[in-house]
Amino acid sequence: RIKSEYSPTIVYSNEISINTHTVAITTFTGNSSITITGYDRCEYLIVAGGGGGGGVNYNGGEAGGGGAGGMLEGIINTIIDGTYTIIIGSGGTAGNINGTAGGNGGNSSFSGLTAIGGGGGGGNLSLNGKNGGSGGGGGGSW
Repeated sequence: RIKSEYSPTIVYSNEISINTHTVAITTFTGNSSITITGYDRCEYLIVAGGGGGGGVNYNGGEAGGGGAGGMLEGIINTIIDGTYTIIIGSGGTAGNINGTAGGNGGNSSFSGLTAIGGGGGGGNLSLNGKNGGSGGGGGGSW
């Protein structure tokens, strides 16, 4: 009733029975697809990639941490049989020795729902953290 495309990104997939209901649980760590048939609803948890921390140059100062990836959770009460694409956002790149801000984390999505990646942290020269699912922290210079 549930089929996941073979991929090393699937870390857990199982069907269990609770009372008279069959529940399928699948966990992904990378892009994949899933075919759903015979289920009437779908509970989901979607987490985007976190932002990268800011960089510090040789003059010193403080860099901000990257923001957490956004999260969506909920229930699709009527799930239509079909194949759904799973997109898993990667973590943002770190700022460099030139004091630049970290990169934003990648977005994650399923069934038209998108969690926004975390904002990159500010470097000691770029200062401001970036917007995202959760904004990155600001950097500071001495």
